[in-house]
Amino acid sequence: NIDVGGVAEDVFATNDIEHTDRLGDDHDIFDDVLPLALAHWMRGEQLDVPVTNYFDTPMPQPIVDEYFVQNHLTYRQWSFPKDKQQGIWIGYEPLWMDNGVHLSGSKSEVLIKSSQVDLQHIQTLFELLDVGMVQSHIVKDLLGNDDELLQALNTVGLIFV
Repeated sequence: NIDVGGVAEDVFATNDIEHTDRLGDDHDIFDDVLPLALAHWMRGEQLDVPVTNYFDTPMPQPIVDEYFVQNHLTYRQWSFPKDKQQGIWIGYEPLWMDNGVHLSGSKSEVLIKSSQVDLQHIQTLFELLDVGMVQSHIVKDLLGNDDELLQALNTVGLIFV
């Protein structure tokens, strides 16, 4: 029900291109709200504010559970990462200690002791994850084929897509 106009070649992202809604819905009501809500989310601010509070006009209540994405990413069956998958960290900031690293996610936590694994490899992994996604073969190179360690990391926030 949307007709999209032409997109200029120098456009970085096509998420805000000119379009016409054949049903007549006004998509411009999101122009000010979405950047503000996104900025708050990126800074971890006002995460408990209902999304409808950002709008001046009445909005329908969301129909997707507020934990839909988090639950989907957190509660899935573990499988060893496949080649060409990308690792992403969705857990909290690691807490580095003298005897290991404390990792936590939204619903679980784990302490990886220096006696269990070379913490330099874990630190390198998190430095790479801090920059962006990491290919699964790099994770395997750093951590070996330690299924137990990878599964523990998965429970607190290391996911592969």
